Amino acid sequence: MKFIRGTTRFLGQLERWTLVVLLLALVFLSFLQVVLRNGFSFAFLWTEPLLRYIVMWVGFLGAAVATREEKHFAVEFLGRFFPARAAGILRCLISLIAAAVVLILAYAALQFVTEGIDAGEPGLFHLPKRFFYAILPGSFGLIALHFLLRAAEHAGTALGKHAGSDGGETA
Repeated sequence: MKFIRGTTRFLGQLERWTLVVLLLALVFLSFLQVVLRNGFSFAFLWTEPLLRYIVMWVGFLGAAVATREEKHFAVEFLGRFFPARAAGILRCLISLIAAAVVLILAYAALQFVTEGIDAGEPGLFHLPKRFFYAILPGSFGLIALHFLLRAAEHAGTALGKHAGSDGGETA
């Protein structure tokens, strides 16, 4: 359980800091674009496409954070009708099914990025467009990892191997 909590904590910090940097860049670049346009009748051509990519990255990383913090839509009412041990097993199964579905989405996103986007097609700053769309399979993979970690945590709880509290997070 210590390894699972440590991994979840590390991923949480990485996601959180990445989101902070992306949101700061989003706000700064948006503000800069408005000031340059309205104040100087000038604008950088690369700002708006970059802002679109940043919004996409923030959205998908936000979905991973919501999954980690269990702030996503969930089938929680079933657990209320079962004893704690059975509810833990049920939550484990639901997390495993969700991970399987999200892994299928990750595979489809990976196919889109590798086959649907031309490898030689230059994107912003002469980086391949695949770089900017890599968040699609990456975030689905991250979401699946969060579901798998949560499934292991629920299994540990159901089997009585969960010492201490759940890390202080509340739903």
